[in-house]
Amino acid sequence: MRDIGLKELASRLIQLFIHFQADADLRQAIVTGTIRRQPKLNFQSANEARLEGIKDLGVLAIAARDNRVLVTYDRKTMPIEFGQFIEILSPLASSRFFACFR
Repeated sequence: MRDIGLKELASRLIQLFIHFQADADLRQAIVTGTIRRQPKLNFQSANEARLEGIKDLGVLAIAARDNRVLVTYDRKTMPIEFGQFIEILSPLASSRFFACFR
């Protein structure tokens, strides 16, 4: 068995345990490019999940149901909706959700 580096180990763990969901506002080129660089990455497009036209709370619910990290460009409404989503679900699974807005 060969010794693997920390970077490779992190990459393998992400591929095994973290699944991503693209929001409808995320350009398909980002999803495609990410998968091209990391072919084993589980990154579902908004089209695959049929998210077009679904409101933010619904998108968050779908991502949570499917145990996926939602990747979005939406900094206008998603932070507010995310806060409401956490309030609704906090008794059930608050430790499963996080947000990072840039």
